[in-house]
Amino acid sequence: MIMKKIRDQFLPQITTRQLNNLKSALHNKAVKSKSGLNELIEWCENHSEIPENDDDVFVGDYDYELGNLLLLFLLLLITVFY
Repeated sequence: MIMKKIRDQFLPQITTRQLNNLKSALHNKAVKSKSGLNELIEWCENHSEIPENDDDVFVGDYDYELGNLLLLFLLLLITVFY
C-alpha cells in the first residue's frame, strides 16, 4: 500500500527493503523519544513542589501530547516572587 502511494505521488522509487529500514529507524527513534519523555515527566514531578526560597524556580504545570511522529510538551516554570 505504501509503495503504491509512492508510485502514485511520483516520488523517487525505493525498494521494500529501504522502506522497512526506514520504518525500523523511525520506530527506534520513537522508542528513544518515549524514554526521554519519561525522564522529562519524572524531572517535572520532582521539581513541582513550591520551594522555600521565593526566588527559586519550580514547575508550575506541565502537559504533553504524543502523536505518531510528533511530541508536544508544554512546561510552565515559575517562581513564587513576582
